[in-house]
Amino acid sequence: MRRVRVAGVRLVACCTVVLVGLSLSGLQAGAAAGGRVEPLSPNPSNYSVLYGVSADSATDAWAVGSYQTGGDVYKTLILHWDGSDWSQVPSPNPSAQQNHLNAVAAVSPKDAWAVGQTPSGTLIVHWNGAKWSRVKSPSPGTDINLSGVAVSATSAKSAWAVGSDYGTAHEYVTLILHWNGTKWTQVKSPSPGTDDYLSAVSAPSTNNAWAVGGTSQGSTEDTLILHWNGTKWSQVKSFSVSGGLASVSSASSSTGWAVGSDGDTHQTIIAARSGSTWSTEASPNPSATDNYLNGVSAVSPTSAWAVGYETQSSDQYMLIAHWSGTMWQQVPAVNPSLTANELFDVSAVSDSDVWAVGSYVDDNTSDTDTLILHWDGTKWSQQ
Repeated sequence: MRRVRVAGVRLVACCTVVLVGLSLSGLQAGAAAGGRVEPLSPNPSNYSVLYGVSADSATDAWAVGSYQTGGDVYKTLILHWDGSDWSQVPSPNPSAQQNHLNAVAAVSPKDAWAVGQTPSGTLIVHWNGAKWSRVKSPSPGTDINLSGVAVSATSAKSAWAVGSDYGTAHEYVTLILHWNGTKWTQVKSPSPGTDDYLSAVSAPSTNNAWAVGGTSQGSTEDTLILHWNGTKWSQVKSFSVSGGLASVSSASSSTGWAVGSDGDTHQTIIAARSGSTWSTEASPNPSATDNYLNGVSAVSPTSAWAVGYETQSSDQYMLIAHWSGTMWQQVPAVNPSLTANELFDVSAVSDSDVWAVGSYVDDNTSDTDTLILHWDGTKWSQQ
């Protein structure tokens, strides 16, 4: 089963959705009105994509992904924000062909983790303040295409990485790895279906972590939510929808958010956590056909961001939503491409410092370029 960024939706009647700026001049004005937007962030090849972003301060942020160098050869891509500019930083490429990074977690200026995969196993790399180095990590299965999807770190001695692996009975099973300050080890995790995967993890403390994804029995897929209580991972009751969850973020030890999209209706899904109980909230769906949320990041219980994309006449435009404490509201964003824009992840440092990353297709060259957006408290701008 291939990991997909889809989930289901059940709207709560008490909640209200407000859509802002849904006209072409509002949400899609970047390319349509102003012409080509020059690529601002580094692009080492004509196919460069960013899948993950994490910031721990206004002067320290990381974005990761991969870029194609020719044929079927991909290399890891790591960019760093120093408070003034984004620049590419050398990163490990242990495989001669396939090297991918899917997520990053910044703990401090001298401590960050990024996870992904190569054809021979999981790929976990660490930043020590001077360079990125590969760290040995378990690769228990025979098919690692879905391994190392997400990472979350609470301290120098505690980090989690999640994904999925091909099990002994020829099905995908959940994969959870833990860093104890010395080494990465696999931790037993529930796999209730015939095919299971984890897309994201969020750890507000060492004895409290959440992982989300999907589980299926035959052709029926449902959401999957797991919780770490300091001793073991257990499945938590979820809401029944068609599809899985793409991202999770903790606003506090007792509150948080998970996002995705319904596999049947292609409508966004946003779920709120109160303690250990999850319930869906009303969420923006500006497109009549396709609406997807890929990432979520919470600043506080009253402020959170979710990002993805929506389609209009088969063209893709960014979808950005904000939680104000009472409702989820769509927020306008500049789209550098007339045809293809997508956001994969978001990281919020404060109400006036938020990063989102993804990719877009250059209308003139047809190159796929990295996309980095920043929220300054008033508007989103391309960086």
